[in-house]
Amino acid sequence: MATAVFNNAETNGLAKLLFENGGMSGNLSTTGNTVNVTVAALEAAVLEAHPAGADWTSLRKLGVAKRRVTWDVKLKADSNAELIAVELAIETYIDDFRTYVITDGFGRSNDHVVLLPAAAGTGPVGKRISTTPVGTVIQYWRLVFAVLWPSVEAGKL
Repeated sequence: MATAVFNNAETNGLAKLLFENGGMSGNLSTTGNTVNVTVAALEAAVLEAHPAGADWTSLRKLGVAKRRVTWDVKLKADSNAELIAVELAIETYIDDFRTYVITDGFGRSNDHVVLLPAAAGTGPVGKRISTTPVGTVIQYWRLVFAVLWPSVEAGKL
């Protein structure tokens, strides 16, 4: 299985988000980093109208709604400074809010994806954990992406 990656081409000068062991320009430890990917089901975008006093409701399909992709990530770094560098890379995408390519690690991708802000659920989960006296630190993160134009094509999100 391939590894989930966001902005693999490093478009706009931003580092790709690739949380594999030894990744993120060497800021992550060589062991202990994980990514669990959850892809939400496709849903229809509908407009519902219920006129006052009417005993009926009108539904109109507008297309496909944005699809959510969630990464539950365990980041392990050999120092606090290295972990902060990784977190800064994540936060840069939240501030940037442009679309990039995402690959889910299961052979599916989409070209029109943004990393959503904290209000949508992106951010650290729990407290930072120091695992050894030499400075190894672990931080869990949840990253929530919006696929702006989902697809029903094979190999697409």
